[in-house]
Amino acid sequence: MIFHFQIISQEIKNFQLEVELSTKNTFFDFHSIIQKSLGYESHQLASFFIPDLRGLKEKEISMLDLGMNGGAYLIMQKLFFRILYMLRGKS
Repeated sequence: MIFHFQIISQEIKNFQLEVELSTKNTFFDFHSIIQKSLGYESHQLASFFIPDLRGLKEKEISMLDLGMNGGAYLIMQKLFFRILYMLRGKS
């Protein structure tokens, strides 16, 4: 399966970044592509958020294992898109 992302900005007119990833890619791969494409420095921290059906932040995918409150954290380097695809159906 191929995931196609189209990234736009409300702040920059006509900005568009398109990225295609497969189930073999991790969220860290996605993060790295965005960082390199936009010329951001790679040491900056970032997170992705997976929304629930109402569009509210449900799951955080972080660069760091924060390990707070004993909760399970999703880590970019370890989370492949194929796993997310499987989890999505169980949310």
